[in-house]
Amino acid sequence: GKPRRRGPGFDTVVMNPPFGTRNKGIDVLFLQHALKSVVDGGAVYSLHKSTTREHIYSAAVAMVCSPNLRAALT
Repeated sequence: GKPRRRGPGFDTVVMNPPFGTRNKGIDVLFLQHALKSVVDGGAVYSLHKSTTREHIYSAAVAMVCSPNLRAALT
């Protein structure tokens, strides 16, 4: 389910977390923390490597989020 938040939270979180290629799973931990930090209806914008896109998408869905790809570098 969606991670629980303490305190009032933020409307928007923008982050560039570690990519999780050296420390496996660290990217998802950052995403979980960001989701705990936003108010209901808030938004998290997070930069990730293209090679981890499916992994991040699956993790976000498992955390009861609606992930959307906003931009991709080619």
